Amino acid sequence: MAHLPLRISTISAFFSFFALLACSDEKAVNYAFSQGPGESFSSAPLLFQVKSLPDSTLLGSEGFLDSARRVFVEDGNHYALAVTYDRQAAVAQQKEEREKSAELSLLASSAYETADSINPAILNAGIAGMKYVELSAYAKSTQALQYRLELATTKNDSSAIGWSLNALSLPYQYSNNMDQAKDYLMQAKEINETLEDQRLEAAISLNLGNVYSEKEEYEQALTFFKESYRISDVVGHEGMKWLSLNNMANINLKQSEYTAVIEMLSGWDKGRFDNIARQNKSLLHYNLARAHLGKNNVVEANYHVDRACEMAAAVGNERGEIDCIELKALLAENKGDLAAALSNLKEFHRLEEETTGEEANKQLKTVRESYEVKIRDQEIAELKEQEILRQQHEKNQRTAMISFVILTILTITGITFSIRYSLRSRIAHQQKEIAEAQLHFLQARMSPHFVFNALNGIQNQVLQADPFSAYEYIGKFSGLLRAITNTTSKPEILLSDEIALLQNYLDLEQLRFRDGFSYTIETEEALSSLNPLIPAMMIQPVLENAIVHGLAGLKEKGTISVALSLQDDTVCCVVTDNGIGRKASAKISKQEKEQHLSISTDNLKKRFKALERLGYPMKPFTTVDLFEDEKACGTQVTLYLPIINASF
Repeated sequence: MAHLPLRISTISAFFSFFALLACSDEKAVNYAFSQGPGESFSSAPLLFQVKSLPDSTLLGSEGFLDSARRVFVEDGNHYALAVTYDRQAAVAQQKEEREKSAELSLLASSAYETADSINPAILNAGIAGMKYVELSAYAKSTQALQYRLELATTKNDSSAIGWSLNALSLPYQYSNNMDQAKDYLMQAKEINETLEDQRLEAAISLNLGNVYSEKEEYEQALTFFKESYRISDVVGHEGMKWLSLNNMANINLKQSEYTAVIEMLSGWDKGRFDNIARQNKSLLHYNLARAHLGKNNVVEANYHVDRACEMAAAVGNERGEIDCIELKALLAENKGDLAAALSNLKEFHRLEEETTGEEANKQLKTVRESYEVKIRDQEIAELKEQEILRQQHEKNQRTAMISFVILTILTITGITFSIRYSLRSRIAHQQKEIAEAQLHFLQARMSPHFVFNALNGIQNQVLQADPFSAYEYIGKFSGLLRAITNTTSKPEILLSDEIALLQNYLDLEQLRFRDGFSYTIETEEALSSLNPLIPAMMIQPVLENAIVHGLAGLKEKGTISVALSLQDDTVCCVVTDNGIGRKASAKISKQEKEQHLSISTDNLKKRFKALERLGYPMKPFTTVDLFEDEKACGTQVTLYLPIINASF
């Protein structure tokens, strides 16, 4: 049974943190709608009207707010402009235009900063960042929260800095960059040692629990969740208390402790239900559904699945709706409706792949780099300004010397960079040559290992006094030897030639084992038409392991299937056997004190690394044990082979 994705708990935590964020800046809220430092007498009546607009009439005031904004822009009244942006953000939020609302909050923050109103600037930057988190726009969220941290640092407000660091960990959590998230949280924790803010401590502990849980360090995660629960109970924060409890239940689900989950969450779905934020209600039923499914309580599970799906749809919780599809699949499987289970499971995996955080991580990296570049540019601009002032002050005495120094520095820098670039190019070229040589060497090592195994097969036929089989074996072996000789001189081979080599090898092994197994090789039509170049002799070691370790100890006749298809500019090869499985094979090897550590498998791993050094994106090959009625029924190995460039 799949475990509960922790990111649901983390995303749910956003709403609680948003409330805490607002609480931490309560003074900023009051300050934002009081007399502003940049407010002029002429715009005061208009600004008063903007401030006085009740929330219930905001949707009908868009035209008025646009007109007011234009007036304040013309007047250069940044404070009034900030207040107007703030109200327009509220309008966009009511219209559920969440991205526009976030952008307006960020504009309000910038205008407040220009008007020297730092408190509301900090507040609005934080609001914008959290809105972007809700939108899964993690790059923009990071940018807004970094800006909030800058403002808090400028004001030297330790509390705002602590909350900013805590909030800044969130987009990194959602994009699975747990190390960076942990770094921000530890900084926040260090600051809070002086502040002793219990709400902040509870939030930090909850986030650290999420980080350690995602890193699968569950004991450490439970320690922080319990600490968050304890502090939340002391300060009377039911929302934070619920999140801590839920995440502890989540870990119990991963460890299949279903009774503990049901006992832990009992009462929250009844009398205490209204204390949970509406975004978390579907999560509560999700966890209870998983727990009841684990105990095969179909009726209770069905009830909680229905509630979870209804509540996720009601609040537009896309993540919750995706996980509901998984719940329906598990429930259908428990009921014996395998067709519905398979259909729902396929849809779940399709949607799951679309929501991966890889792109978000790349965006975060880009934003962080652009942020660092921005800081460097500011420092350079300040240095240039200082240099200009200094040159003006000492213009008559130092101009020539400064020009000479600058020219010398530029010349030395240019020469240094030229030498470094040339050196790096030579090193890169040498590394490529080394990798290519290693690939050739590893390919050459395969040949004697392969020939040795084949000669053993011929020896067996002769010793068994079967001259006809030995003759046939030698004939096939000679063809195979010619193919191997051709591949030894170059590391790549046409797919069709590789398939012919594999067929020849499997025919030899069939003779060797006296038709003790059958095999099939199926190639996707599009792949056959393409017939690309691939690394040679990459599939044979997998077949060898399947025969030697999987089929050799099998009582009935064995089968091996090879399926080749084109996936994402790679050749996907899936090798499946009906052997005894890895566990049983390892047990036999131990009993017989077998020392057969496959040279081919070790060689295969090294060749993967060599190809990776040559610039080919290599996915690691995977091995999966197959089971039927909880009994091992074979092994499946999946390889992704790169398509080799013709110039390789």
